[in-house]
Amino acid sequence: MTSESQNRLNQRTITALQELIEINLDSYNGFTKAANLIEDTTLQHHFAGVAQERIRQAVGLQQLIDSDDEQPLIEGSIAGRIHRAIMDWKDTFSEGPNAVLTEVKRGEDYIKAKYEAVLSRTAGSKAAGLLKRQYAAVQQARNRICELRTKFTAT
Repeated sequence: MTSESQNRLNQRTITALQELIEINLDSYNGFTKAANLIEDTTLQHHFAGVAQERIRQAVGLQQLIDSDDEQPLIEGSIAGRIHRAIMDWKDTFSEGPNAVLTEVKRGEDYIKAKYEAVLSRTAGSKAAGLLKRQYAAVQQARNRICELRTKFTAT
């Protein structure tokens, strides 16, 4: 394994960044799907906004990997497609947006945990600053989902 530096990423970090690209693409697709499933315009707008943030994050990670002369991933995972199929099922057989919000929160918990794991392994690398900014955006989106879930559970 090559050493990590401010100029070059080691293979372990590149692999971790590839995972984050995949997760961000899955998240983009999931939030886009959720925005189309939900009738509430507030949720539609929020989900669409998070989707756009996640595609920007994926592109940022792709550019970082590309700058290291590596080939970044360009699509999401099979697990992400399964997750979106579950959201379809929950929307069809549930009352109101709470089931979709519950599933979205589960996805947000997952992406947050992935960022935390990668951040703990990449301190001091050229990826650290970008990852910290993206993690803050993930935390903010997750917190907002929790607020919305509480609001819709109460109504």
